[in-house]
Amino acid sequence: CGDGATYTSTLMKTTTTAVPSGGADASVSSSPSSSEGERESEEDAIASLPDGRTVLRYASYLRHQRYYDDLKHVDCDFIDYDFIGDEEGGKGGGRLVVEQDKSLGKGGICWDAAFILAEHMIARRNAWLPDCGDGGDDDHEDDDDDSASDLLPAVVELGSGTGLAGLAIAKACRCRVELTDLPELTAAAAKGGGLTRR
Repeated sequence: CGDGATYTSTLMKTTTTAVPSGGADASVSSSPSSSEGERESEEDAIASLPDGRTVLRYASYLRHQRYYDDLKHVDCDFIDYDFIGDEEGGKGGGRLVVEQDKSLGKGGICWDAAFILAEHMIARRNAWLPDCGDGGDDDHEDDDDDSASDLLPAVVELGSGTGLAGLAIAKACRCRVELTDLPELTAAAAKGGGLTRR
């Protein structure tokens, strides 16, 4: 990645990334299925926004998937991963919505493997964040200080594309995340993530 740019994020307890206004009031449409009984459990919830763009609610896809199909929702403009790192008691990093741009090629779409990697890292954060107790979901307000964020453990995602894995980890864990990829891809990831370029 010699020509690549690096972005750093300390996204902790932030608002949704890259969600256009009116997203909450979007109408839901779904793909057809064989019977009404199957329809409820076999449909992907895809919301249409007022501007014509679409949002896939990822949890609706996970409820019925039998295999991973990264290209199934390539035409959705956004993927809503719901609340990242939520545990009983409501702790977590907040909602994560990632914008896709298939015109950027493979790096512009969200891959299931990135979500699985993020889930794995979040579930096992006590192993890689030993000095931060439970992974640090509590005091994100204090992380605005640059000197404090330099002391946080770092996660580097190489070839991050949309930045899905790194953004999810940054939302759920108290750490510094660096996303690296080609400049056009890191610029796309930066649009919705509150990222800073270095």
